[in-house]
Amino acid sequence: MKKAVRYLAAMYIVALAGFALGAILVFIEVWPHSTLKEIDAFVAGDPTEKTTTWEKVQSDAGLTPARYLHPREEFPAPEHEEYTTSKIDIVDHQFSDLRAAPIYVSKTNSGGWLINGIFDFKSGLHGYLLVEHDGSISKSWQLPDGEQSGSREQRRVNGLGLALLQDGSFISRSSDKIFRMSWCGDILWQIEGEYHHSVSLDGQGGFWAWRGDYLVALSVEDGSIQNEIHIEEVIRANPDISAFEILTNPGDWKWADQTNNTKIYARSQKNSPVYLQDPFHQNDVDPLREEIVGKYPIFNTGDLLVSMRHLNLVFVVRPSTKKIIWFRQGLTSRQHDPDWNADGTITVFDNRNHHSWSRVAKLSLDKNQARTIVDGETYGIYTVAGGDHEVYPNGSVLMISRNQGRVTHVSKDGAILFDFVNRYNDEKVLRLFNAIHISEKKMTEWNTCKN
Repeated sequence: MKKAVRYLAAMYIVALAGFALGAILVFIEVWPHSTLKEIDAFVAGDPTEKTTTWEKVQSDAGLTPARYLHPREEFPAPEHEEYTTSKIDIVDHQFSDLRAAPIYVSKTNSGGWLINGIFDFKSGLHGYLLVEHDGSISKSWQLPDGEQSGSREQRRVNGLGLALLQDGSFISRSSDKIFRMSWCGDILWQIEGEYHHSVSLDGQGGFWAWRGDYLVALSVEDGSIQNEIHIEEVIRANPDISAFEILTNPGDWKWADQTNNTKIYARSQKNSPVYLQDPFHQNDVDPLREEIVGKYPIFNTGDLLVSMRHLNLVFVVRPSTKKIIWFRQGLTSRQHDPDWNADGTITVFDNRNHHSWSRVAKLSLDKNQARTIVDGETYGIYTVAGGDHEVYPNGSVLMISRNQGRVTHVSKDGAILFDFVNRYNDEKVLRLFNAIHISEKKMTEWNTCKN
């Protein structure tokens, strides 16, 4: 009996020592802290994915695209004689037995749609399709170099970004680089760096993107970096704007020097250091272009329209001074993709995580108000993460619902012009990230090559 008690006591002491060692390692952040943290993050997965650990293992091993699959949702199909319903062949499938996707195209439509997302190509997951107005897929592109192989890193890409240039080339990104690809599929340049979410042209030979906590301006010509602004510079230049502190504890705070991983350290009630990881979740930057700046009396060419998802915050910052010129907070919920528009308005894809449907909203420049211009409930559109939109001069609106794998283009009066669902099988869809409508004239001009 005494022997058993001594044995249990020894086991308790060993367990207690192990717990204490683990706590110390976590506190001082030395090995195997980082490894254990990576394992924990892998098991937890992205908050928006609903996969088991085994499904994550299979997906990262290239056996299935499970981490990018979402339930296929029914939505009201257009029943007007003006529309046709067709199924189109998805190019070169790797995993799925079902090689078709539903598409609805208005007979009055023209041009095509360049779409990027996850398409389950044989040599990888991520890429781009050109869907024409008759429902046919006339071109496809895949990520450059090693990203075509379906590597673990490539499969973990989350939102590629897409900016189309006048010559038909486009700028986009993979897991570890940003690149420019010609309409014919040639890589014009590529540079390494963990850029994320979006890329936006400035109309003056450059574009902006996020790289970790840096707003970065790059050259369209060769991808060289022209300017960098750390978000801390913006916060410190605006001491009277407290919007960035909404998720921190009361008291002093400072930045940790982390690459692509914002941490805010604050003092708790007991003065012990605590931190918040990814407190802002910055997901877009859009420069104001010279050709439309006249529509915005209080802003200058080059002012940056920025979205921070976790703060429900949209603001405009002037790069030269780091000063915030305008902001709105709390009018949207977990929003993405605020845009300047040719009519002098600011619109945003409002995910509305605490509602049943997403929407496209217009933010007032002089009042603390948001007005719905496209209600997702009408079309069955809802995604808790991701999302993109474009408002065209004719009043039509293009929406991308990431987790529904869906691109929907509606006219000014609400008629569906185009509806594409990236179906994987009868139960699941694969994610989509961005889409751009291209005129018939441009397609004819650029389609001098086939790939």
